Amino acid sequence: MNQVGGYLKPWIAAQYLGIPLEEVQAMLESGELPGIKIAGQWRVPLDQLEAWLDEEVSPQELKKLAGRMKDVNSKKVDKFFKEMQPKSKKPKEVKARTQKPRLKKKKGAKSTDR
Repeated sequence: MNQVGGYLKPWIAAQYLGIPLEEVQAMLESGELPGIKIAGQWRVPLDQLEAWLDEEVSPQELKKLAGRMKDVNSKKVDKFFKEMQPKSKKPKEVKARTQKPRLKKKKGAKSTDR
């Protein structure tokens, strides 16, 4: 196996994450993905990678990661996130009254109904 202790080589981390090696290298360089350099070579600590994957991430971060995956249809990703958004409650529509308004009796007026 191509591991050094508890560390993954970048290409194994790429396979593990399902993203291209170039993306893993860019994420390591930017600090987005946890990693350290050992003898000038990037290594990804397996325990930190697992913790990084378990972190709660925002929909924007998920979209960004999904965009890095090869063979991912961006329309399907957008549809997925649209479906995952909480549905906002629409205010109930007030129906128009169909009955004629009742006329109020004036004080002291006699009723004509018998």
